[in-house]
Amino acid sequence: MLFENDHNNAVPAPLTPTVRASWSRARAWHGETVVIHVRCQFAPDGTQLALDVSTAAGVLVETVGNLTINGGTLDHNYVLDWKAIAIAAGSELFQVVARLPQYPVSSPASPTLAVDVAPPLFSA
Repeated sequence: MLFENDHNNAVPAPLTPTVRASWSRARAWHGETVVIHVRCQFAPDGTQLALDVSTAAGVLVETVGNLTINGGTLDHNYVLDWKAIAIAAGSELFQVVARLPQYPVSSPASPTLAVDVAPPLFSA
């Protein structure tokens, strides 16, 4: 049987990167170090990444930039040091969103991290 044309053609299709972020644990004290886990698909090594830490209500607390993805992963040690940042009273749940600035892609908000911002008060 003869074939007139090449039937095994690859169709070029752009792959849109996907990204997700999460905290290493569910609760922490102010001043402790937690790990922000970022996992990414279809982004080449060296892709720039920014992390937006905000309250559960969506108020931005801090942006961490100049990070890069290698091998589709990033585990960033993040210190919960917000003494110089004005945080709304009663805020104790925080989330992180990972953004890839060179693509119009950002992760959904991570599960929340409960942070005890004020030191505990003990009664006598």
